[in-house]
Amino acid sequence: MTHQSGFLTGAGPQEEEKKTTAQINDEHTPEAMRQSSELSDRYNEEDDRPAIEQTIQHNEVQTAEHTGRNFAIDLDFEQEMHERTQKERAERKAKQEAAAKKEQQAHKKRKEEIAAELAKAQTLDDEELRDKIKAEIAKDNETKLYPDAKSFSSDVEDELWRKRADRNNQIAGRAKIEDVQNDDIQKAITYSFIMEAIGVLAILIAFFGRLSTNLQTVLYFVGAMAAIISGVLLFINGNKAKHHQVPSSQSAQFSAAAIAPGYILRNIFIIIFSQIPITGGLIGVIVGAAVGASIHYSFLNRYGIYVSIKDTLIMTVIYTAATTISLLFSSGGDSITLGVGMVFYIVGIIEYFLGDRAAMLLALYTNK
Repeated sequence: MTHQSGFLTGAGPQEEEKKTTAQINDEHTPEAMRQSSELSDRYNEEDDRPAIEQTIQHNEVQTAEHTGRNFAIDLDFEQEMHERTQKERAERKAKQEAAAKKEQQAHKKRKEEIAAELAKAQTLDDEELRDKIKAEIAKDNETKLYPDAKSFSSDVEDELWRKRADRNNQIAGRAKIEDVQNDDIQKAITYSFIMEAIGVLAILIAFFGRLSTNLQTVLYFVGAMAAIISGVLLFINGNKAKHHQVPSSQSAQFSAAAIAPGYILRNIFIIIFSQIPITGGLIGVIVGAAVGASIHYSFLNRYGIYVSIKDTLIMTVIYTAATTISLLFSSGGDSITLGVGMVFYIVGIIEYFLGDRAAMLLALYTNK
């Protein structure tokens, strides 16, 4: 007999419960990752305390839960760590103070060494100065693990630069040591002035003294030779200087010492060119002055001394004074002789100035 109730017999179909995404992910998460996640959730990620303190707190909580006892730091250990920290701080402070004191002593010693070096004559040669700086750096780097960089100037040069800057002095070119004097050149300048004084005295005696012609000639010759010897002294000692450069602090003295030899050279060539027939009297002064001045100014340029219109004016004033004295004494008070002489006197001065100026401009142009 068939069943007619309309209900199925036996166990009916059972509906399965759907799993959440978290449960599905949890099933696929390895055990190690699950424990790591639990630890991360256990601690507060926003806690800015050190991890060791967070761990200690967690252990204290866990210990209290499981053992009923609290974790306590040994007071003796804490005291020992405090004393050790204080000791290390004291040692670091002592080392820092010792290093600062040592650095201060080294700085003071270096200042004394610089002062001693400044009291001596310093080199003007760039090559010699660079070699000296290299030697100093190499000596300092012998005991250093990491060598210092190569310097372009020495402490002595920097100190000279600073002192001149403090005095508001104008520093031309780079800040090199150029204010010290060369002893050999200074001696040559001194001896040159002595020789020139002897020469001027001999010429004055010959001119104003009532002497025989032969004696006057000898004295004039002595005066001229004294001036030439002074120029030779300047030439020899100027060549001894490195690169033939006269220190800027001695250039004015060197130029002044070369005035007498330059004046004698001009007069010698004036006399020579004035002996030329017909035109000698007209061009003798200008040509002689130009040739003599060319030698004079080339001599100064050789040693790094620049010439200017001031040198021409100085030489023209000396020539004018000497010519005036000669004219007054040679005329003997005769008005006619004095009048004729004045014409040649004025023309001669103009020619002398023009010849000297031409030589000066040529020397200035060739030295650029």
